Amino acid sequence: MHKNIIFSLVILSLVLLLIPPVWAESNNTQPVVTQKANKELDLPCIQKAIEKRENAIIAAFTQKSDAIKAALGSRNSTLKEAWGNSNQKERIAARIKAWNDYRLAIKKARQTYYTEIKAAWTQFKKDRRVCGQPVEVETPNTELNL
Repeated sequence: MHKNIIFSLVILSLVLLLIPPVWAESNNTQPVVTQKANKELDLPCIQKAIEKRENAIIAAFTQKSDAIKAALGSRNSTLKEAWGNSNQKERIAARIKAWNDYRLAIKKARQTYYTEIKAAWTQFKKDRRVCGQPVEVETPNTELNL
């Protein structure tokens, strides 16, 4: 009997402790605005910053695409060469090397792409502040899933 009462009190106190933080988080629906009201936006400056960012993103994607094409071409030729080898051990080793080289090339292309995208967005944030727009109005890094 006493165990049930103690257990009920412990559960009730845990529930009461957990509800207020969750309720406080769910009621905060307004975004925090940090822009100063006295600074005017330089719209042409923001347009230039956006163009600069988008061109950097396009260049990063093109570079990634070219690197992947090169990795696929290299894999194609090395796998064909490996399958032309009559020695089984050498053929297996060459195939494993071809696939490992391909994976490394793809990994490097992705890392370079992510680094370039991050740099483009970082530079855009700096350029945007110079233009008088410190507020986050665009969602950065949404193209990282490409």
